[in-house]
Amino acid sequence: MPIIEVNHLTKEYQLGHLTNLKETTLNALKRMTFQAAQERKRFKALDDVNFHIEEGEVVGIIGHNGAGKSTLLKHLANISKPTKGEVIVRGSVAPLIEVGAGVNPELTGRENIFLNAAILGIPKKIIRQKLDEIIDFSELEQFIDTPVKRYSSGMQVKLGFSIATTMDADILIVDEVLAVGDLAFQRKCFDRMEHSIKQQGKTVLIVSHNIRQIERLCNRVILLNQGRILEDDKPNQVCNTFYHLMDNQIIKQNSKSNTSQFKRVESSNEVELIGVTILDKK
Repeated sequence: MPIIEVNHLTKEYQLGHLTNLKETTLNALKRMTFQAAQERKRFKALDDVNFHIEEGEVVGIIGHNGAGKSTLLKHLANISKPTKGEVIVRGSVAPLIEVGAGVNPELTGRENIFLNAAILGIPKKIIRQKLDEIIDFSELEQFIDTPVKRYSSGMQVKLGFSIATTMDADILIVDEVLAVGDLAFQRKCFDRMEHSIKQQGKTVLIVSHNIRQIERLCNRVILLNQGRILEDDKPNQVCNTFYHLMDNQIIKQNSKSNTSQFKRVESSNEVELIGVTILDKK
């Protein structure tokens, strides 16, 4: 039985739009009198997504910015609810999705460790045994009794990753948040994930723009494009598809950039220059 099932998952958001004072007032009055306000356009961040993940699989999720990667992870971590469809997770989840996620800024680093353990149902006796390991890995010994709200974003990532990977959760979910940390700590994190994968057989889902790391860690990759699964297969094959997708996007962007500088006159072969910038020579 799969440890994760995603069936016909769709997530829609209402798009905001600029309105003048008159429209804003009219819409507010309509809502107060239970009349239908002006309907907003809806955007599908995820559109009928389907896949299953078996226990012990290491799955990379890649795609352009706005493809739906982080939205998908938030549904798997039960942070967001679907508009349609369902997500079934059979096991405990340790998510590291965004800076500050899963921590209380008013509590100290030490208190947040115990808080996360309680959320995952880990007894205090067990977490006390692992406390030194978490603190040591996070490199925050001097600041562990300082409120998290005083931590930098990099320090919050260190604490969050240390907690997430030390707890005995069945599923580890890691977003691009690791990019916030310094390079040495990123290396340390990937080494620990490799250990979790090889020695403990954990189920891991990773979102990253570092394709080489995805190819190295994962045995399967899902490529998202405009909220849909474009491909779900072996890392080399899916990453090659992603490279082609990126190349096509770059070509389109360059084409748009070139046409914005010059405009061809339809009645002749002449080129009309439509923009000039003069720079002072210093």
